Amino acid sequence: MLIARSNVNIVDNTGVKQVYLILDSGKTAKVGDVVTCAVKRVRATSTKFPKGSVAYVLITSTNFGSTYKDGLSVRSVGANNGVLVSKLNDPLGSRISTPFSRQSFRRKGFSKVLSIAPFSLLFFFYINGSFFS
Repeated sequence: MLIARSNVNIVDNTGVKQVYLILDSGKTAKVGDVVTCAVKRVRATSTKFPKGSVAYVLITSTNFGSTYKDGLSVRSVGANNGVLVSKLNDPLGSRISTPFSRQSFRRKGFSKVLSIAPFSLLFFFYINGSFFS
């Protein structure tokens, strides 16, 4: 779960390196949510998103991990990652550099994001101190 002003690393090739969340107080974001963010760090060659501009980001993984209603617990690799999307939830980049679990994205209709991912993990568990896939 992410709160306001949380830093999120961008893992696509749009030229943005890092953003921070703009959320109302008391609200949180979890894996699979599209949130409004402000651009914090960009690559030197990026012209489309200057520093300080506002963008929409799809959260792909969090430090916290995520749990589902059926009891499945998905553990993250240890970083807050996201992908820049348009208002119509289409990805703005053409490549994604890190894998992520696909359970929440297929349900919410982000099939275009899943199609440009290098590979997505169907299940990635963390049970009693051990990783299972």
